[in-house]
This record gives sequence, structure tokens and C-alpha cells, in this order.
Amino acid sequence: MMYTNSRSLSGHLGAAGLLVLCIVAPAHAQQQISPYASIQPADAVAGNLFGQSPVIHDGKLYVGAVGVQNGGNAGTGGVYVFDVQTLAQENYIYATTSPPALPPEQFGQSIAVQDGRVLVGSREDDPNSTVKAGAAYLFEYPSGNQLARYTQTFGNDNWQSPYFGESVALVGDVAVVGDSWGAWSTTFSSSDGTVNFFDTTTGQQVESLSGRFFPSGYFHFGKVLATWNDQLIVAFDQAPGIYFYDADTQEFLYEIVSPALGTLSNARFFGTDIAIYGDIMVASDSEVFGNEAVLTAVYVFDLTTQELIRTIRILPDDGYLGFGRTVAVNDKYLIATRPDYANQTTIIYVYDTVTGELIGELLPLMNGSSTASIGYNVILNGDTLFVNCRANDDLLPSPGDAMLAYDLSQLGATCIADTNGDGVLSPADFSAWVAAFNAMSPACDQNGDGTCTPADFSAWVANYNAGC
Repeated sequence: MMYTNSRSLSGHLGAAGLLVLCIVAPAHAQQQISPYASIQPADAVAGNLFGQSPVIHDGKLYVGAVGVQNGGNAGTGGVYVFDVQTLAQENYIYATTSPPALPPEQFGQSIAVQDGRVLVGSREDDPNSTVKAGAAYLFEYPSGNQLARYTQTFGNDNWQSPYFGESVALVGDVAVVGDSWGAWSTTFSSSDGTVNFFDTTTGQQVESLSGRFFPSGYFHFGKVLATWNDQLIVAFDQAPGIYFYDADTQEFLYEIVSPALGTLSNARFFGTDIAIYGDIMVASDSEVFGNEAVLTAVYVFDLTTQELIRTIRILPDDGYLGFGRTVAVNDKYLIATRPDYANQTTIIYVYDTVTGELIGELLPLMNGSSTASIGYNVILNGDTLFVNCRANDDLLPSPGDAMLAYDLSQLGATCIADTNGDGVLSPADFSAWVAAFNAMSPACDQNGDGTCTPADFSAWVANYNAGC
């Protein structure tokens, strides 16, 4: 038997539903918790791909669903908005104009929110069915009025640029759209990538930065975008540095280089994912070469000094496939994910932000032979972690995918039946309880009455059977 913690839920509120406990045993003893709720759209349907690019802003959770249909057009996509406390759906955002009267595709691939505006990437938007050039849409919130549609104009709107809109950011009056496979012009085809700047007051494109000016072998410039103060943070898919720009002038400011540069062959994948909280930046170096383990890591930086604070690895002297594929952080928790190829799911590690100590894991959900694998898309709100979950009709209240809500405050809670304190429930805890009874030590008291009596044996059995 392994540790589980569960918050009870008598039903589901709005789009929230009850889920089962995690019952997959960890490779090593770490406390695990189950979600206390699932979140699904009110119009949930199979194949909606709900759970893309979650963003939390001003108490609202924004979630993309790139497979949802609008007006019967498959694959158009939308963005659902939920209250982070009640988990009730409050709004739905979708593109209303997309010349020439064709629906956008993969709308909701990326989301940025700032000051009553929502910027949504629509990778493979479809102004020309043979090109599938991407786009991004700016909306007013909460009205949902569409304010602008951005396309690559430093070149040709119909050039082959399907990844335009893969990443987006809002910095003041500047909308930024990443195109990790974009080229500078219609005649220059590459996977160097571009980062494109638009003035939200005029709707005009003001600059397009290209990855082709970086050293050879750097690919997919702009795959990951983040913001800090008035600066735009840009990462490649394959490069050893993360780059900082003035969002207003588009001037390059400085670079933070991978701490592993010069020592590891995969250091050039630094910036696989980025998370910002206050002046803290968490950046991962998470790449897989031919399914062989390499030394992947998650790094924590102080952006005010650009100094490395901490390096986190699963094992100090060994690599692990894809550790840090996605990350999230706040003042209490640091989240890092890694793929579990054997079970076709994701393992999520929860660390203490201040100490870097591993305090728990979230593992795949199972109920007998039924599973609902968790994904990579994670976002934190205080003690709550939201993570996407792949469709499973046996475990979810409605068809389609979901976002799961975990209460991370349950991690670190005392498991009273674990009498020997080894972090796992086992028959050895019975021997430990007998020893505690004979010694009249506090661990003997299993029913909380402040005394050590034979009644505590029955209480220990009940606590053991209930799990932790």
C-alpha cells in the first residue's frame, strides 16, 4: 500500500467532477495525492483537445481547446474561462472573423492575458487551405469582442508559416507572436524561427526578429515566450541560451546561458520550458536523444542578478528522459514534469520553491484496468495545481479531455498510520505501532484521544486500511 491523500467531493460544481485516487506505486517512497476535482467545458465533446496552454490571471483560469467545433467547423478551437475558486465556467472565446470566411484551425494553441485583453494563437489558421498560415487574435475581456487578427506581414500573408501563433505574449501595448518554424521571407525556407511584434493600438506589425542570425544549429527561435517586467523572454527549441529583449524597442538586452554549456552535449536545449514568478525564473534543459537518457535538469535563476540559485535533477549523477519538459512555479511550489514512456503518461514532481526539496509526486490515475493519463500542461494558483488530463469516459464525468485540480497543501501532511515514518504504509508499521504501545509513546495514539490504549490498535487498522 502506498500513500494517497484525497479531498472528498460530494458531487461536482459546474464543470467539476469527482475522480479516483492515484494507485500506481512510485519507484521510490514519495507522498502522492489525487485530484479533488476535474474541470470540463459545459459543452464537452470527445476530441475537443481541451487543456492547452492554461493561464491564470485575476482569479480566472483560461484553457485552450484546439479541437472544439464552432458552427460545425471541425478543428476551429476556442478558449474556455473558469473561476479558479468555484471552478465554474464563466466565458467562452472564439474567433469571429477569419478571411476569407474559413474557420481558424488550432485556435487556442497559445494564450496570453493582460489588463482586460486576451491574445490567442491559432497555429495553422486557414486563410489559404494549401498553406495553412498561422495567425493570432486579440480580444477584449470579458466582452469577448475581437479587436485584431495578426498575421506575418514582413513577408507574405500566404507564405508557408503554419507555426505562426505557436506562442504568444502581451507586454504593455505590444502583442508578440512566435513562429518557431518561420522564415524571414517567402524565398528563405528554414526552421530558424521568428518572433513578431505588433502595436496593439494600431494593429500594425512593427518588427520581426529572426533566428537565422544566430549561430548555425540554433533552431526554432520563439518556440517559448515569457515576460518579466517590460522585457520579453525568448527561448529556442535548440540553443544553449535564453534571450531578453526590450518589448517596446525590440532591442536585445542580455542572455542567460545554460549552466551546463561546455560540459553536456544537450546543453543547447536550455529553455525547453520557462516559468516566471516575481523575480524568479525556472528554466528546463529537457531533451531526449534517440530515447537515450541524458543529463536533463531544471534551473532556478534570480532575474535581478541573472545568477543561478539552484539546479534540480531527479538523480544527482544520472540523467532521466525528458525531466523538466514543462515547469511551473510560485512562492511555495516548483513543478517539473517528465514523460513516462512505459505507461504513456506524465509524472509530475512537486518541489519546495525555497529549499528545492522534493515533497511529492502526482502519478497516473487508475481505477482497476481504467486509466486517465495526465499531461504536460501545468499551472499553479496558490496551493492548487491544474494539469490537463487525457480523455477517459470511465473516469471523467463528460466526454473529451479535462483539467484536474490538486490541493498541494495536502503534501507533507502527517500519515498517522505510518508509525515507523519511512514514507510508505507496510506491515512493518504494525510492528512499529506495537513498539510504540509498549513504550507508551505518542505514536501509539491512533484515535486522537490523547491516551494510549488497546482501542488504538483498532484505530491503527482503520487508518492503515484508509491509506494516507
